[in-house]
Amino acid sequence: MRSNGDILINLKSLSITTLTLYMLTASLYIAVFNSLSIQIVILITILGTLILNEVIKNGSILLIKTDVFFLIATITVLGSLHGFTLITSEFAEPVIISIGMIISIFIRGSIENYNYSFRLIRWGGVFYALSVMLTYFFPSLYQTLFLSQLRPTVSTDILTSLENGYYTGFTGQVGYTAGYIVNALGLVFCGWIAYRKGFSKKEIFVFLILFIGLLLTQKRAHLLFLFLSLFIVYIQFTSDFYVKMKKIIKTAFIIILVIIPFVILTSLTSIGRMLFARFYDTIHAFSLGKDITSNRIPLLEHAWDIFLQNPVFGIGWGNFRETVVGNVTDHTEMETHNIYLQLLSETGIVGTVFILTPFLLTYIYTMKITRMLNRKKDYYSYEWKMAVLFSLFIQTFFLLYGLTGNPLYDYSFLFMYFLSFGLIYSFWQSNKRKNSTYNQSFRFRH
Repeated sequence: MRSNGDILINLKSLSITTLTLYMLTASLYIAVFNSLSIQIVILITILGTLILNEVIKNGSILLIKTDVFFLIATITVLGSLHGFTLITSEFAEPVIISIGMIISIFIRGSIENYNYSFRLIRWGGVFYALSVMLTYFFPSLYQTLFLSQLRPTVSTDILTSLENGYYTGFTGQVGYTAGYIVNALGLVFCGWIAYRKGFSKKEIFVFLILFIGLLLTQKRAHLLFLFLSLFIVYIQFTSDFYVKMKKIIKTAFIIILVIIPFVILTSLTSIGRMLFARFYDTIHAFSLGKDITSNRIPLLEHAWDIFLQNPVFGIGWGNFRETVVGNVTDHTEMETHNIYLQLLSETGIVGTVFILTPFLLTYIYTMKITRMLNRKKDYYSYEWKMAVLFSLFIQTFFLLYGLTGNPLYDYSFLFMYFLSFGLIYSFWQSNKRKNSTYNQSFRFRH
């Protein structure tokens, strides 16, 4: 007989899978439908399904001290609402961010619940990498299959990006495409170092497709922060300082040995010159003392000035982009391209501290657990080790990319970040139960 908690469909796994699908398509809701309300409905449905799952299973949510800070952050974000119309970003952004933080608490559970999500992240990255290649090799087919389905303003922006050498693929903006590819590259890499038994030909092939796709996007920050994030994960998953230093030197040597000849050889071909064109331009501009930030310094300076004028509570969520017009740009509203400065300008010191505290506490905990996993190699399964490493990778990339991008305001990045919260606190939950079972067994034997 089926008990009260047994159901035919694993609602938590279904919710996590749906959330991952939303993350992989978040850039298209505006590009195709120009609708923020659709996204809110999707997320409320996911949250409702998770709550229903707890009701059906008579489950109890295991909360930790950090959750108090998450709730405070949620209240802080919601407190910045400026209106109640779904189609406005001033309403939608705080609501979507708050729902995401709450969802990250409810998706904690068995690592098996994330199996389909991991597959979607990996193959979703491959899909977007191949779409970038399609953009490069078959631009006419790309316009017929994809650009014709978008709103005119979005397709015009993408065509402008193509003219400047940015190959977007099947998203509304090249940064999103690069982000999806980075997620997949991180997942493949974390699987490698967690398994510790070499690379299969299939995995190497997948990695190469992803890496070439990322190069074609021409996103410098994504590539730089990808390497830094992979490096941090790799080093943290080593217990002894001497071994760490040895691995740092070994890794640096391998990178130099592989990348420099690769760049030189590929530069002899037209596609090779195109792949590294922006990096060559960056190095050349830097050597001449020119601005290599894509003219973002005025935005950063403007955000800092606004913060100095409103240091305690800021000017309100979503208001920064409006102040740009007339001060930095003539007509275009823009984000700061630095989430920390934008938070300071919009929410002040008070709001920034409340919002970032749970993010930083979670990151510190994840770093600690990563080091612990290496000391107890045989105590935890490969799946859990990979999940923790991937969570550390995503958190590291998000916090680094926040220095030059807008991941807090771009939902494709934000919900990958929330998934990483679900992963690490799922481990916390599993570890708590595992240690409790072990201690009970130990007491019984004695």
